[in-house]
Amino acid sequence: MKILTSACLLLIIILGGCATDPTYIKHSAKDNFQKSYTEVDVRPVKDYSGYEGEFDIAKKMTILIKSALRDKGYTIIEKETANEDALILESRLLNYKPGSAFDRWLMPGAGATQVTMKTIMTDMKTGNQIGDIVTNKSVSVGGLFTVGAEEWILESVAKDLIKEIERRNKAE
Repeated sequence: MKILTSACLLLIIILGGCATDPTYIKHSAKDNFQKSYTEVDVRPVKDYSGYEGEFDIAKKMTILIKSALRDKGYTIIEKETANEDALILESRLLNYKPGSAFDRWLMPGAGATQVTMKTIMTDMKTGNQIGDIVTNKSVSVGGLFTVGAEEWILESVAKDLIKEIERRNKAE
């Protein structure tokens, strides 16, 4: 019985819990949604994070944002074919640190995976900026369950961004 209890305890310690810090979303006081948008012009994400890793982080974020918008029923448009009642999204990846699941397992807080992105929203018809959103998310503790956080955190940031856009879009 002691062996079974010890084995279970060891397994819990090895696997560790997955703890994703809550997404922090900040927006400017000048949010000014005057209408609901159904069409969105997603400009390519610009990478200011300095990340030089295995994949093109800006391209991946652009794809994830478009996918999250489509999943919520938005139409993705290109500037050349744009309807004037479209919302323009311009995102800047300000911080990206892939972190390490092993380091998080050894000491919570060490090896954190972090993403910070700022998205500026502009009304295509008027050209006026109607708001911005800063999304900040991290995975700072956990063990084996946080393996791959360097990629799934990006999808989570994209989905959180779209949730916030939807919240504002419907709050008119």
